[in-house]
Amino acid sequence: MNKTKETSLGRWCYRCVNDTRFKYGDTCKKIDFCKKEFNKRQEYVKNLSYSIGDKIKFKNEKRPYKITACNNRYILAVKPFNLQHTYLYVLVDIEEMVRGADNFKCYGDYSNLKEAAEILKLCNNGEIEVSYRNFRRLDIEKIIKEK
Repeated sequence: MNKTKETSLGRWCYRCVNDTRFKYGDTCKKIDFCKKEFNKRQEYVKNLSYSIGDKIKFKNEKRPYKITACNNRYILAVKPFNLQHTYLYVLVDIEEMVRGADNFKCYGDYSNLKEAAEILKLCNNGEIEVSYRNFRRLDIEKIIKEK
């Protein structure tokens, strides 16, 4: 049986730590290692406690994102983008262990708490999800609690 995930997220080893992309029909050569690492990462993320107003720091990102809406599966967060006088946003799917833009390319104002709560409801209904073309594996470094 093919061990790669054949979904809209593409043909990625869904357990692979290194974000290795495979040719059609190939499988991950280190699938047992990847399963263990994926399970460790997922357990770590599910045990994190976060709430609205906290900041979430990803690896390879200099500045943290501020959480504007969250539940057990999704986190919506923003950070300022001063060059354009706007903000960057991220939609985190904890179940799929991915993060990125939404599939509508910024459906609403993620920095507004009321609109972010509405977007979160749409995520729960399945109307909005992480973009299949623009996503990264989830790499949370830490959660910075609001003071």
